[in-house]
Amino acid sequence: MTITELTALLPIMIIALIPVAAMLTIAFVRNHLLINVITSSGFLAALLLVAFQFGAPGQTITTLMYIDPYNAFFLACILVAALAVSLLSYPYFEQVEALIEEYYVLLGLAVLGASVLICSSHFATFFIGIELLGLSLFAMVGYLVTGATRLVHNLEASVKYMILSGVSSSFLLFGLALVYADTGVLAVGELAAQLAVGNTGTTLSQVGFVMVLVGIGFKLSVVPFHIWTPDVYQGAPLPVTTFLASVSKVAVCAFSIRLLLDSGVASQGLLAPILGAIAVATILVGNLLALKQDNVQRLLAYSSIAHFGYVMVCFVAVSLLMGVDVMTARMAIEAVGVYLVAYLLMTICAFGVLIVLSDPSDAKELESSQALTGLLWRRPLWALFFMVALLSLAGLPLTLGFIGKLLIMAAGVNFQLWWLLGFMVIGSAMGLYYYLRLIVIMVKPQPEVDQASIKPISVSATWVVGSLTLLTLVLGIYPDPLLSLLRFAVGQI
Repeated sequence: MTITELTALLPIMIIALIPVAAMLTIAFVRNHLLINVITSSGFLAALLLVAFQFGAPGQTITTLMYIDPYNAFFLACILVAALAVSLLSYPYFEQVEALIEEYYVLLGLAVLGASVLICSSHFATFFIGIELLGLSLFAMVGYLVTGATRLVHNLEASVKYMILSGVSSSFLLFGLALVYADTGVLAVGELAAQLAVGNTGTTLSQVGFVMVLVGIGFKLSVVPFHIWTPDVYQGAPLPVTTFLASVSKVAVCAFSIRLLLDSGVASQGLLAPILGAIAVATILVGNLLALKQDNVQRLLAYSSIAHFGYVMVCFVAVSLLMGVDVMTARMAIEAVGVYLVAYLLMTICAFGVLIVLSDPSDAKELESSQALTGLLWRRPLWALFFMVALLSLAGLPLTLGFIGKLLIMAAGVNFQLWWLLGFMVIGSAMGLYYYLRLIVIMVKPQPEVDQASIKPISVSATWVVGSLTLLTLVLGIYPDPLLSLLRFAVGQI
């Protein structure tokens, strides 16, 4: 391995050192603040290195990993999200009288898995990354929170996620085995060469690709692989839910785009119809089930399902356009990138508000929407943060969510996917209803407010959620910097 390759690999090496440093520190001293500082500093150092190396040419690191501006962009996205989750975790777990330092070891391992997943150029590293991410999340979802009732919910969510994730991994691994049996290769780029000479037109490889799609569909919680999502979102500690909803899904989605492009899977004729059917089902099921939810965490879970239905519209466009109109396909990929950034920001903001308003020490997480009644009068700043996140999730103008939906619709129009766009408009209308319903609840007057009962909120949490909220608005008004970065990153693929 050359010095250039080692330099390109430095951010992932720093991420790998985070759980090691945390474990060594815990062996000598248990200090929640110290472990949090080590974890957050590691994420920040890796993020700065990624930003410094962003314009560098792509580097192939053996046959297993590839780091270029596209991978660096999404690596930076998950590091920003991981840093935000780490900072929000401190005030949340500080209220819990338990051994919580190991949580940061799991968090570091999960981010390492997501990083390896994004930079994978081989199915071996792809599987290692996705399993390292999943295995860490098993423990994080069931991480100890005081209160017998809350503990039962945590363990139930952890077991559900473990079983269903194990089933999806089995589908994924068996699908990869079928593809390997048909092509004789595991490197993503080499698979494209086999497709080009027509070696994978058999039923065996097509079944393999469908099984891989099942495994990826579970991680993205698209219909019909979504059944675990509301229970796990409700049962997991809120910082873990935030991580699961943001970092985990964005990492899987970023790799899926690269797989679609580099492997030549788009040439398989069945792919576009399957993705289209999944997109329609995901948009309708996610939004319809969110309409009936009173639990805020479950509502956001079904909302996240619907949002990845919108993303699937661009996947359909890319699968149809690859090899026909590469420039238009790249525009669809840029639309996915913008939407994932928007989803990342607004999801962390929404769950960040729930984190600071919850009290896990008394097993009182903010769950019912009625608990938000009068929030504008009790916590005006945090009500404003939550409103901006909800409006961005709804895709209203002056937010980054609006820019993301606009670009996805433009990608659909370019290939005349009118039927998909119709369902997307219907789903957005339903989403607007349940998002505005939460805003109406927050605006309702609550004359009797006991100021003494309002707990103080940490400065770090305020800065994290406030900064991301401001970024959502700024990029919604002036998205050119983000579009330029994505245009450059996608152009290097």
